[in-house]
Amino acid sequence: MKRIVKKIGFRYAIVLTAICSILPFVSLILNEWRDAMGQQLLFLSFMALFCAAGEVIIIESDKRNFSKKETMIRFLIHYMYINIVVIYFGIRVGWFSLDNFLEIIVVTLMIAVIYLINILVSYYKDKNLADRMNRILLSMEEEKE
Repeated sequence: MKRIVKKIGFRYAIVLTAICSILPFVSLILNEWRDAMGQQLLFLSFMALFCAAGEVIIIESDKRNFSKKETMIRFLIHYMYINIVVIYFGIRVGWFSLDNFLEIIVVTLMIAVIYLINILVSYYKDKNLADRMNRILLSMEEEKE
């Protein structure tokens, strides 16, 4: 049951992301949604694209493994990059303005919470995979003996 719920949740996220990414471009091609909602969806798609492109900052090279310090610096740079992208697009669309400092603080904290949740979920998934692989290796080693 847990696996089914995970699969449904994952598929929901993929479909929702695809719809939200494609819909603005379709409406742009069909010359519909020229109002603020269409513009917001279009900017949201571009914001997501730029945020996704920022992954290049934290992707570890196959040729070189980074130390914990270098990895933390990369995550910090990536977090700042995400903040800049979200704040830029948010100001362009009108979600908030630089005049209201409290809005910028709230957005920055919101991004920090989402970023932390993302890191924790990735860590949990990686840890589970490593544990599973270690169990398989241990059972293979016991079979050889």
